[in-house]
Amino acid sequence: GPHPEETESSFQRRAVRLKKWLGSLQDSWGRDLNLILVSHGGVMQAAFDYQPHPPNCAFRVYDLHRDGRCKHVARNEDVYPHHLLAEPRFVVCSVRRRPDKMNGSTVFAVEVEMEEGHFMLNLSENALREKLHDPVKAALSAELYERFGLAGLFPSWWSWLNRARADLSIYIQDYLEQLALAMGQEDFPWSVAELVHQVLLEGRVELPNDDIAAEAQEAAPAPAPGHEDATEAEDAEDAAECKVG
Repeated sequence: GPHPEETESSFQRRAVRLKKWLGSLQDSWGRDLNLILVSHGGVMQAAFDYQPHPPNCAFRVYDLHRDGRCKHVARNEDVYPHHLLAEPRFVVCSVRRRPDKMNGSTVFAVEVEMEEGHFMLNLSENALREKLHDPVKAALSAELYERFGLAGLFPSWWSWLNRARADLSIYIQDYLEQLALAMGQEDFPWSVAELVHQVLLEGRVELPNDDIAAEAQEAAPAPAPGHEDATEAEDAEDAAECKVG
């Protein structure tokens, strides 16, 4: 969320999660399984590379590993070996465009879950571009940037100039989700991951949920004198009625 539609790369990520979930079922059941998956052609293409578009009632047989790796049985070929199968380094819960601006730049409210907690960020388009997107792109080789699926996701200058009144938050979220997934890969440069980590932590504007809950509990008014005794008496009376009735 919070968008009513999704991008093509978002659908690809969901297809990978589907394969990983299917592969994990054998752990839940404690044995190898034979599964029948009924889906539309888009899932067959995105998850299992069924090309061209699958006709009605078409089927294929695949072997699935627990980590989502997949092999087409008839051809004995790996399916989409370039898919990023590691877990993302952080979770992007939502990206929303805020009504206010910062130095003339659109501001986005980004909700993320990281090791440090669950919090909100207010990041302007300029900060996202100059502190995050541009340094990440410059630090990665063209081959890595393409293989990590980051190419073409972040809105271009042309998009900002020609869609000044449009909401581009769905594309910001798309880029951040793919970046989080790329950072989970073993060969993602540690220095670039640290850069992303620092940018996201610098933009924090709210406490993690646990801290907020703790503060709310501390701020809650204390019970009135005698309230606990009255409550205990009511509970005892209710218990007695239950025993009788």
